[in-house]
Amino acid sequence: MSSLFAETYIGDQTATRRAADSTSSIAMVCNILQFLDASPSTLFDPGPDHSPDREGFFDDNFEAFASCMIAADESVRRLAGGVARRLFADDAVLESVVASKKLSSPQFKTNFWKLT
Repeated sequence: MSSLFAETYIGDQTATRRAADSTSSIAMVCNILQFLDASPSTLFDPGPDHSPDREGFFDDNFEAFASCMIAADESVRRLAGGVARRLFADDAVLESVVASKKLSSPQFKTNFWKLT
């Protein structure tokens, strides 16, 4: 999801040129966020307990979701904000995000600031 928005953030001078191309992508992301609004914990439901990529799955989902909260498109930001409020109201999810140390990783910080 984050790659869908990498080219359409606030301040992007060529965003208007790509607006027609990104309309279907934005609609798809809005549909995903509407689904997540109905069931926000789905975003972090783990795969099989013994999966070697379990931590990567969680990190990738969080990074994609974070990119939606800062997207240039207002409808995406609004939907992502609603999902975030419901999702992070659950103490277990909030503890998982903090415990993963994803927020403090240099890679996450670099990717986040590139998107903004």
